Amino acid sequence: MNIRIAELSDLPSLVDIYNQAISAGATGHTDAFTAESRREWFWSHSASRPLLVAETGETIIGWSNIADYRPGRQAFQQTAEMSYYVHSEHRRQGVATALVRHMTTLGPSLSVRTLIAVILETNVASVNLMERLGFSSWAELPSVARLNNQDIGHVYYGLHLPP
Repeated sequence: MNIRIAELSDLPSLVDIYNQAISAGATGHTDAFTAESRREWFWSHSASRPLLVAETGETIIGWSNIADYRPGRQAFQQTAEMSYYVHSEHRRQGVATALVRHMTTLGPSLSVRTLIAVILETNVASVNLMERLGFSSWAELPSVARLNNQDIGHVYYGLHLPP
């Protein structure tokens, strides 16, 4: 598996993987996206807030990104929110683990001291991954999401990175 910076030509694969997460109820979005509708999001990433892909050969099997936490508030400029998604055919094969580990290793070079992951409480695989990789449960927002006629909480996991 190779992890690299995403290119615009990867966008259809990234959207496909994200739409799988939407279908599975693993994100707060409920409507599928198109590649065209995600162009602005793609271009919002930068060298200091990258969008990464995991690939085997020429097949994109997952992606991750970090984004500013509370953008525009200077006190939070060294804190970033991390997201990661894996193609349904490649789950439980270490892809998410590799992506998260890559972000935790990369973080200090991006001036990120703290990584946060915000997860729907029903996403047990992500909760288990965060705990296995040393992230701690920092907060819970009970019943803030409604999916499939069910109230679902958001859980915040965090990790302070070494300097």
